[in-house]
Amino acid sequence: LGDATNITGGIRYTSDVASGVGAPLRIFFDTPNVPRYSCSNPAFVLDSGVAPTSAEIIAKASDPQRLNEGFYFQFGIACERKGSFVEAAQHFQKAIELKPDFAPALNYLGYMWAERGENLHEARRLIERAVKLDPKNAAYLDSLGWVLFKLNKPHEALDYLLKAVEYSDEPDATLYDHLGDIYATLNQRDKAE
Repeated sequence: LGDATNITGGIRYTSDVASGVGAPLRIFFDTPNVPRYSCSNPAFVLDSGVAPTSAEIIAKASDPQRLNEGFYFQFGIACERKGSFVEAAQHFQKAIELKPDFAPALNYLGYMWAERGENLHEARRLIERAVKLDPKNAAYLDSLGWVLFKLNKPHEALDYLLKAVEYSDEPDATLYDHLGDIYATLNQRDKAE
């Protein structure tokens, strides 16, 4: 009979209309000027062989202009948070395809891969592009430092992490965690604590 979507307390639920059973899909993320969507199973396969999600089908039918880099970026975030990393990567890559200089998607995909220890050289390339677009962005500098650390280049990584600390508006636990890991690897334990 299909599924229905409702929103309660900032969490989007979908439920099977027939059974009324609902399951939370994701919590909304605050990204200015970017529409919010959630991961869902494909409803059907397009002629291209690509299985669209329900949100893509609805957006295409109601407002095709919404199928932009922001749509796919938010979709990628929702999928990554859900643990659907392959699907998340596909959505981030689509966002980058639509807007090659979309720094948030370049960074998010690169950092996701770095965190997982996957595609590290490609992750570095993506994050370097984001840093080139926004060289004082602390999150992007942290990501670049982290991927360098994962590539066993702790000396290079340290430079970017220190710049990230310098440009950060407020203390960031992840940034300091990364910095501590790098100091520990460099046997500078006094600074790691």
